[in-house]
Amino acid sequence: MRHMRGWSRPMLAVLFLLVYSGSPIAAEDGEEGGELPLHDMAAVTASLGNVNPNDAVAAFETYAKIYARAKGVSTRIEATVFDNLAALRQEMVQGRFKIVGLQIQDYFELRQDVALDPLFVAERSGTKMESYVLLVHVDAGVSELAQLGGKELLTYTNTQMGIANIWLDGVLLEAGLPEARSFFHTVKIHSKISSALLPVFFQQADVCLVSRSGFETMVELNPQLGQRLQVLASSPELVPFVTCLRSDFTGSSRRDTESAYEEAHLHPAGQQALLLFGFDRMLRCTPEDLESAWEVLNKYKKLKGSVDGKRGNEL
Repeated sequence: MRHMRGWSRPMLAVLFLLVYSGSPIAAEDGEEGGELPLHDMAAVTASLGNVNPNDAVAAFETYAKIYARAKGVSTRIEATVFDNLAALRQEMVQGRFKIVGLQIQDYFELRQDVALDPLFVAERSGTKMESYVLLVHVDAGVSELAQLGGKELLTYTNTQMGIANIWLDGVLLEAGLPEARSFFHTVKIHSKISSALLPVFFQQADVCLVSRSGFETMVELNPQLGQRLQVLASSPELVPFVTCLRSDFTGSSRRDTESAYEEAHLHPAGQQALLLFGFDRMLRCTPEDLESAWEVLNKYKKLKGSVDGKRGNEL
């Protein structure tokens, strides 16, 4: 395993890919003998929540060994995590990496330079879609976004939260307000949803940005949260994270890779890995799955371009 920096939570994005790609993939068509075939994978830095790295490694190794034994094949795995999309793009343009896990906004950027097939998304609680909500306390007297200027925003990191900030910035720009980092006095990012949501419930913080699925789960545990917190703004449903294969990655190796993703939930070890990351199973991605995320991203870019253009004219 290679990475750009020391062991850190972003490496879990790569481990996630390794678990679901079922690292033991058959050799490329026509490849015999010699060194084991290399299947290289990559991801841009992205937090997958507060998962213990040792647990992630154990989950990967267990599933990989079981899947390899079942297939009767072996391979080498080399994974790299990049701090930014530009570094990954440079490597992929040169032909490196067959499998890549991307936040949805990074996929839309990278596909302009590299032919990618967006193949898999994760199912959670019976759905592959997610949405985001901006929550305030019912007693805060907040009824519109402008009232939150100079306040403290709490949010958190999670596989589902990748495009949440872009959505919020678009909502703010559409209302004629600055983007979040300028609009709010502070933006604090936590590792757990409870750390973002509960301070608003107890009126120790002003507003939080969380996933709707996470909020609904918290409400199931404590119905008072649903009574005391109100939704000030909500996003459309969208896919936040996608696993892609290079379009030029073909042959039996690709077929085995796809099977490993689809079959993860059928193996006890695969189920353990899925549970670790909060997923039920991996599902095939359809073109329709990506439309709402593209609309959110495209809307933000247009609004930002319009605002930047006006500022340029004023100078």
